[in-house]
Amino acid sequence: MEVTGSVLQLLDDRKILVQIERASACGGNCHSCGSCGGSASQIVAMCPEMVKVGDKVLLETSTNRYFFLSFLVFFVPLFVIVAGYLLLHEFFTETVSSLGAVILGVLAFLAVVLSMRKLKIPKAKKIS
Repeated sequence: MEVTGSVLQLLDDRKILVQIERASACGGNCHSCGSCGGSASQIVAMCPEMVKVGDKVLLETSTNRYFFLSFLVFFVPLFVIVAGYLLLHEFFTETVSSLGAVILGVLAFLAVVLSMRKLKIPKAKKIS
């Protein structure tokens, strides 16, 4: 998957902060569905080339990586909430089980986010 963005900030160790326009599910025809609003995202990327603030860059990442990260962020905490509730419901009241499941889900989400910080970041190429 490739996306074009502009350099917002130069960070240390050849890392840059890039602003991109998020792709929409409706293929960029947002006025017809009105569900996405076409907002921008900021991404940290590695850039071996010399760039300056305002330069256009091309970010490259694999589509499999995108789906894997989406799975981790959304489905792992959801699975932990459901499994935690079912397990806790066997031993505690419904209120305690619900609260415990939510706490487990939040902890799972935090664990996923913290573990994602160690993943390889996308690479950027300067566009001439």
